[in-house]
Amino acid sequence: MIYFGQYLLLLLLNHGVYMQLLTCSKMGTKLDKSLASTRDVPSIEVNSRNIQTMLNQQRIKKIIQQASVRNDQPSSKEVSHQRSTTNRVLERCPHVPPGLRSLESAAVIYQQMKNFTGGSLTASMWHLGQNEVKYRTFEILTERDIIYRNPSLRLGGSWRPDNCTARHKVAIVVPYRDRGEHLRILLAHLHPVLQRQQLDYIVIVIEQEGNDIFNKALIMNAAFIEGLKLHNFHCVVFHDVDLVPEDDRNMYSCPVQPRHMAVAIDEEGYKNIYDGLVGGVLSMRREHFQQINGFSNLYWGWGAEDDDMYYRIKNNGLTVIRPPPCLGRYNMIKHKKREREKHIRKRVALLSGGRARMKCDGLNSLKYKLVFIEKRSLYTHIMVNVGKPPQEFT
Repeated sequence: MIYFGQYLLLLLLNHGVYMQLLTCSKMGTKLDKSLASTRDVPSIEVNSRNIQTMLNQQRIKKIIQQASVRNDQPSSKEVSHQRSTTNRVLERCPHVPPGLRSLESAAVIYQQMKNFTGGSLTASMWHLGQNEVKYRTFEILTERDIIYRNPSLRLGGSWRPDNCTARHKVAIVVPYRDRGEHLRILLAHLHPVLQRQQLDYIVIVIEQEGNDIFNKALIMNAAFIEGLKLHNFHCVVFHDVDLVPEDDRNMYSCPVQPRHMAVAIDEEGYKNIYDGLVGGVLSMRREHFQQINGFSNLYWGWGAEDDDMYYRIKNNGLTVIRPPPCLGRYNMIKHKKREREKHIRKRVALLSGGRARMKCDGLNSLKYKLVFIEKRSLYTHIMVNVGKPPQEFT
């Protein structure tokens, strides 16, 4: 016989079990729906990769903005020029130019180049790596083809944007001897990069007259002096003729401190060889170059003048800055390596005494004779006579 109280207790217990079962059933249904909704959700690994990509893009954007902090206000001369040509004052160009291309878009650029030439690239070989695109040889264009691809270039190899006021006025100085094919390859790639970076720039090709031993540093000093007469630039970029930039985001704008740009060259495994290296591509504000008295004029032959420049920068209280290796990437155009010269010991001896000589060897001791200045379609060609090398270098 079951008493009423026991009967009521059994009902309550049964009701509780029923409610638990009902709750579990509802939770199970919700769980099934939740699982179904997450079938198309990216994995943790994919989400992590996407977040890392977003953070990396923000970091690179910040680097580009920092590279464009100089010259935010237009000069009165620039404003008057705008009014005379456009009847309005143009806005300043954005800190981060909108059309920059990176390695990620290199495959697309290659296809465009291939289509442009009807599928016949005379010397192009591309390798698609796991996370990179790199090219080792280049299509060789005629000067006429390069002009056709850059219709807005002004005589003398200068350019500036017509829809905004450039934040930076830059002179690109290319020391040159007997490298016509290399020069065309460089100009074919460099002009579009500088234009996408929305710079007001001029390309100056400086050449030493005759066939005597080359003095690269001296003629770069001469290009700086003569270039100031042609283009009132804010900064100068000394650029080897055989180095081609891979990434537009490696900005040729005016740096706060001297900037070594070619930090990752394919020939060197995309690694900076040593901390004191500033050769290849070096960008510097005009006042900083004058502060350190330019390059030394005493280095005849190849080598050591760049190391001397590094010590000049350091000994004048300046700092060499560099872009991250993922941006400062260059391809070296293939060429025959120079033989080791017999005068290397003399240049090393000069390097050891560079600090004591710095104030009296450079721009203030520069001697050369201007042979001619010719404004060509793609660049301004300057020829100088630097005299005969000292007897110990002959």
